[in-house]
Amino acid sequence: MAQLHRDLLLVCLVAGQAQAVELPGAGLLGVQGALVVPASPDLRKTAGSLGYALGVHGTWAIQGRHSLRPRLDLTWLPSASQASSGAGSSQSMTTRVSSRSLGVDYLYGWNDRCSLGFGVAETRWSVASTHTLTLLPGVPVTQSGTASWTRQALGPVATYRITRQLEGEVRLLRSHIGQENQVASTVTTGLLWRF
Repeated sequence: MAQLHRDLLLVCLVAGQAQAVELPGAGLLGVQGALVVPASPDLRKTAGSLGYALGVHGTWAIQGRHSLRPRLDLTWLPSASQASSGAGSSQSMTTRVSSRSLGVDYLYGWNDRCSLGFGVAETRWSVASTHTLTLLPGVPVTQSGTASWTRQALGPVATYRITRQLEGEVRLLRSHIGQENQVASTVTTGLLWRF
């Protein structure tokens, strides 16, 4: 939770500095919510299915149809379980994946409603796991822990402005997770609301 507070403070400081140096265009602050689908096989196995993300962002027009959107995204994916047994023993593992991402999107407005762009972010992945091994009937041994990795994420972004304050967004982000540096891709579909 302390890291979340530091991340939110950093986003607020960046937004404040951007306004202080008077970037061209109006700076608009907002919040976003999204549904997240693990798109890579390893992440689907570890994270299960549909999750959700919440965050904050700012949007600044740079010049013409170009804009930058710094953002903080917090993502939670559902838990996934795996089990196996054989030779008088059984084991099961339950994992829960979450991430914190601090990044920026570059967007180019094709018209007054649609934008295409590219996002880059520094992502802190966390995997909480519980592993249970039963060697003798009725005597399970359980071990739990959380592992974290910081990796870069990048990918295309498409947006559609629904109203003056509401915007729809689709993102595909590719990152890596774990000691083996496995591909961790997600597809998000969300709504952004600006103040």
